[in-house]
Amino acid sequence: MMAPLLEEEENYVRLALLLKGVSPRAVRTYFDREFPPTHLPSTLNTNYNTLQDLKLKRVLNQAQWNLLFPRNVYLNFSSAIFAGPCSQGEREQGPANSWGEYPSELSSNIFDVIGVPDFITFDVIDVINYNSFDVIGVPVSTTFDVTLMICLIRNLTSVTQPINGFDSLPLPVETTPGPDLARIKWYRNILAHHDSNKMATGDFNTAWSNISI
Repeated sequence: MMAPLLEEEENYVRLALLLKGVSPRAVRTYFDREFPPTHLPSTLNTNYNTLQDLKLKRVLNQAQWNLLFPRNVYLNFSSAIFAGPCSQGEREQGPANSWGEYPSELSSNIFDVIGVPDFITFDVIDVINYNSFDVIGVPVSTTFDVTLMICLIRNLTSVTQPINGFDSLPLPVETTPGPDLARIKWYRNILAHHDSNKMATGDFNTAWSNISI
């Protein structure tokens, strides 16, 4: 039987659950209100120059950039894809594609393409001597973590910033969405750099009270 957690250990676990389990859902709800998923690609494209500037300043890293602007996926076929039934002679020459058969229809459900949302489907019918095509990646907000969502909110929306900015702990009297997001950011950063799995009760109570404002 496992020994019960010490109070300081329980403090750490409770704060971690709040910051990594509950808070991200609240941030995502606010993010989707500011950036409706159906308009997200066009919004990011409209703000491309601003986002590129953030990347040059290293506010955004390459991994985050790839989520905002997924790279195209290039699919290549070594030979023709035939439409309709094949003749005996064609079959004797070998398969026209890597699946070993001659499909009359090429559908997106054949592929598992990373970076392409589920709602995109396509059919290529009666294609002859078709060697390659591009699939353009589309950003999907469900792949964004809390850090990226807060970064986009603070730089692309009119959210009211905390008095001392997003990189400081807001004052208790600041209770608008901007300061709330800054508090989550602040304490997630503290937790990420915490050097043990324990937290003093006084520090825990202060953090819990601040985040729950």
